[in-house]
Amino acid sequence: LPPNYFANDSLLASIEIPEGMTSIGDSSFYNCTSLTSVEIPESVTNIGLTAFAGCTYLASINLPQNITSIKANTFYNCAHLTSIDIPQGVTSIESNAFQYCSRLVSIDIPQGVTSIANYVFNGCTNLTSIDLPQNITSIGSYAFTDCTSITSIDIPQGVTSIGSYAFRNCTSITSIDIPQGVTSIQSNLCRGCSKLASVKIPQSVTTIGSQAFAAIGNETSGTVITILASTPPTITANTFQTANISKIIVPQGSLSAYQTATNWSAFADKMEEAA
Repeated sequence: LPPNYFANDSLLASIEIPEGMTSIGDSSFYNCTSLTSVEIPESVTNIGLTAFAGCTYLASINLPQNITSIKANTFYNCAHLTSIDIPQGVTSIESNAFQYCSRLVSIDIPQGVTSIANYVFNGCTNLTSIDLPQNITSIGSYAFTDCTSITSIDIPQGVTSIGSYAFRNCTSITSIDIPQGVTSIQSNLCRGCSKLASVKIPQSVTTIGSQAFAAIGNETSGTVITILASTPPTITANTFQTANISKIIVPQGSLSAYQTATNWSAFADKMEEAA
């Protein structure tokens, strides 16, 4: 199917792509605002970028088993998409692939996927759970921004890089455990996670960026922050801006170092050593 073939067709409601077709071109169904149903044959091995972007009434779609990549913007702003089965052979999900799929409730990511790209699930406000594959090593910037219904997320231990704003305004998440191997917590990482009750920062982290944990913490219970590094990571004056912190737990023998460290000293009265 050639690129842009049905783009901006506001009357197309459903289509069955013929058996034998192997490729759906870039932006083939872009902004087909009445499209509700697409049947894709197993002969298709490639779906182009932005292929179904703006198909706001597309509620479900079958993906052929032989595709290996979900390209950038493929389902951008498919606001009625509630579920999708990603084939196990997929190894790449590119940026913005499911951005603003606001009715998407859950999604299983195949184990062959090794990175979560920028903006992939940004604005998926009804996404309640997600299982990240154990082989991923990076989570991109804005990957889960405004996923306001996610209550928990298990970050695999192999992850070494998490981009800025990755979990910003995930207002239902109650805990986050940054894996050992991450050396820098980027700016605005968990900003606005207003129910965050527990944060664990590993020994490997040496810097924590601006507003990384700004405006976190339940109004009543606050947030307990556990830090495993004996040497205080470098933070900015607003890393914890307006955060409701109830306690900061530091390694044994490190209390004085944290209480006198630049910008950490502002929280000296909330610090205690680990048991």
